[in-house]
Amino acid sequence: MSNNLARIAGLMKLQRRAVTYESAGLALEDSVSRIDLVAWIMRNLPDPSGQTVDMARFLADTGRDIVECSGAAGRVSLEVEADPLLVGPDVSVPLGLIATELVANTLEHGFPGDSAGRIGVTLGARPDEGKALLQIRDSGQGLPEGFDIEKARSLGLSIARQFAKQLGGTLVMERRPEGGTEARLEFDY
Repeated sequence: MSNNLARIAGLMKLQRRAVTYESAGLALEDSVSRIDLVAWIMRNLPDPSGQTVDMARFLADTGRDIVECSGAAGRVSLEVEADPLLVGPDVSVPLGLIATELVANTLEHGFPGDSAGRIGVTLGARPDEGKALLQIRDSGQGLPEGFDIEKARSLGLSIARQFAKQLGGTLVMERRPEGGTEARLEFDY
């Protein structure tokens, strides 16, 4: 599947060269980035036989890679504290996409330019209830006044909200009193 996604991204990159409108070009670039991200996640998630994924390990490895790929490795630290959570592809794929979108979003909007800080990712599991809680907190510049995730026009946040619903959860983002942003997703697994 990741090879097919890479082909689609390649075709979109070729199309980008022919586009003359700046907004259309930016939309294509954004779409290519998201397709590349999905392909990367598919390569790092379970094998095609449908094995379970240790989401604690996935979050630590993926978070580190996202920080490094964004060029923020020297200025933004990432700390992951996660309970072991073994899940199949029906949970790992949407949860992986949500987590990577939120970390990438934090790096882009929470730490613009050369600003520095910290991102904390926690995953707590309650196996007896079949529920888990993903939290992503940062010390960045925080959400704009009046931010409402349900009204956010960001494609990435729209996708994350839809995947949250698929997991039987709700995605919440709010400004932290001490500064920065916190995103929370309680979901079924």
